[in-house]
Amino acid sequence: MTNPAIDLDIRYFKRYPIEIIFPLNIDNRSFQAKVLDYSFQGLGITVKDSIPLQIREVIDLNIDELNMHQKGKVQWIKRHDSYLRVGILRIGAVSGSLMTLWGRCVLRSIIY
Repeated sequence: MTNPAIDLDIRYFKRYPIEIIFPLNIDNRSFQAKVLDYSFQGLGITVKDSIPLQIREVIDLNIDELNMHQKGKVQWIKRHDSYLRVGILRIGAVSGSLMTLWGRCVLRSIIY
């Protein structure tokens, strides 16, 4: 049996760990989500509640702390007992603060 695609790292850009809590709005409902990692091309998040989310669905990403306000496409979903792990590909013009992310990663590497 082969490993699921989510276990393979086929990304073109390095991922950086980060923890930012933000509201994810789906079907006029708000869910608490957390960004776990971030790259130029996409991000990985977790969502505590079971939400109506499908692979290839286009969602709004409004993450004020990253100055990110754009669309994203759900690439994969992994369901766990108490949360969902979701991979999102950023679509459209890239927006957000890569410098904010880069600064945090540099600071984190200096501290640890």
